[in-house]
Amino acid sequence: MSLQEFKVLFDLGILWQGKVWIQNDAEARTEILQKVNEQLNNFSPDTRIWVKVGFQKYDPHVNVSGLKGGKYSDLCGWAANQKDGGASAAKQVLSWFSDTNLKDLPPSLAALVVIVSFAEVARGYKVSLEQFGVWMNSIVSADKATAKALWLAYNDYFPPSLTYGADMSLEFA
Repeated sequence: MSLQEFKVLFDLGILWQGKVWIQNDAEARTEILQKVNEQLNNFSPDTRIWVKVGFQKYDPHVNVSGLKGGKYSDLCGWAANQKDGGASAAKQVLSWFSDTNLKDLPPSLAALVVIVSFAEVARGYKVSLEQFGVWMNSIVSADKATAKALWLAYNDYFPPSLTYGADMSLEFA
């Protein structure tokens, strides 16, 4: 089921990028938000995950009930603070792309995979999915200290994680 979940979220992200991010189509934004939220309710009935408009009207923002924050710093920090430095968390993330259902992931990891497979794709970062997989694989095979360090260096290994302000400061540095 999870490969199917990924495909649905990815396809909706592509649709968002074309209709909302590029064309600024407000009607499409409303329709896509409705579709993605219906899908998320189907995928994860036990943990409420939803998408709304974020900082910019073309920017999707992923929310998960029970989480104080949905920022990379929060999600990656949670993983890094696991007993094994987050190696098993990275393995769970990778398993979602093949055989684990969204509802079976801890809320922080569920938020992360929805952000990566929908929101970042919607923002135009679909090419970064391969880089995300490489990063997760490096964490899986790392010792505790290295795994923790890799999770906490998310900006270095997954550039879509940069905040708007950090991204802009790099572009004009």
